Amino acid sequence: MTLHPSFSVIVPVYGVERYIERCAESLFAQTYDNIQFIFVNDGTKDRSMELLRALIDTKYSHLKPRIVLVDKENAGLPAARKTGLEHAVGDYVLHVDSDDYLELSAVGKLASAAERTDADLIYFDLVKEYPARTSYKREKDYSDCGRDRFILNIINGKSMGYLHIKCFKRSVYTGQPIYFAPCGCYEDIYASIQLIWYSRTVFHLREYLYRYDRSNPLAHTLQDKRKRHIQFCENMLDLYKHFAPDLNGTPAEVAGPSLLFRVAWYTWIHKLDYFKSEPWFAEAIVLAPCSTNYYIPVAVQLILKLICRLNVNGRQEVKSLRL
Repeated sequence: MTLHPSFSVIVPVYGVERYIERCAESLFAQTYDNIQFIFVNDGTKDRSMELLRALIDTKYSHLKPRIVLVDKENAGLPAARKTGLEHAVGDYVLHVDSDDYLELSAVGKLASAAERTDADLIYFDLVKEYPARTSYKREKDYSDCGRDRFILNIINGKSMGYLHIKCFKRSVYTGQPIYFAPCGCYEDIYASIQLIWYSRTVFHLREYLYRYDRSNPLAHTLQDKRKRHIQFCENMLDLYKHFAPDLNGTPAEVAGPSLLFRVAWYTWIHKLDYFKSEPWFAEAIVLAPCSTNYYIPVAVQLILKLICRLNVNGRQEVKSLRL
């Protein structure tokens, strides 16, 4: 157990000149002092980094030894997070989106929880701020029921997949390969599935520490639904393939069937071509067990299995004709 643990806070920066000062102020003014601040400029084209640097120079120059500013070409949110991790030295890693902000006591409360529990994962609650209302979101407690239920509930929409309300030991990131999503939407679910799986101990800190601003028009969550669903498919198929063909003992062992059925549902309703472009995918759906615990209802699962069976049989018939 580490006393007075250190924290690395990673903040990707892109198109947030309206929000960056508020975010940075909430970090630099934390009541806890053992914090490394990492801002990754993901090739932003606005004044975000200019405003950030001015704030540091005029008000927080004494924190410069603990502030890391990284400039890189635009490659999207997952790549920015990965770049930030390459510079992290803290015992724990916390992600903050640059259009959101933390309660000023957030890291101090996380540090106290870390000292008490030595947990690999400390997750907490958040406040969603809309233009006309505020919503308090309390997460379920998974301290006793384990990581499997946590992962499954995230996939099934019963728990929050947000990476920014999960504080992991840095050793969880470095102890095994962690893959990063190819697309921005649902990249937090992609990462959370892996990181929760590799966390031996989990602790729920019942505190509203994170302020999630839902007013940014550039946010991934405000993109067109079809586009978001396509990116979900791209990300989850990519994640699944990292651990195939032997899923046992991997993050996809629990998540696999539910993920596949959700991708199959989006493939069907949006008339996508994944059944053809990923031949293994339809076959995996045919073999996947149905369950009431999945995101997609059982009746729809059965329909999807039938559609996939027709796709598989059709390919086999074509193959036999070619032979």
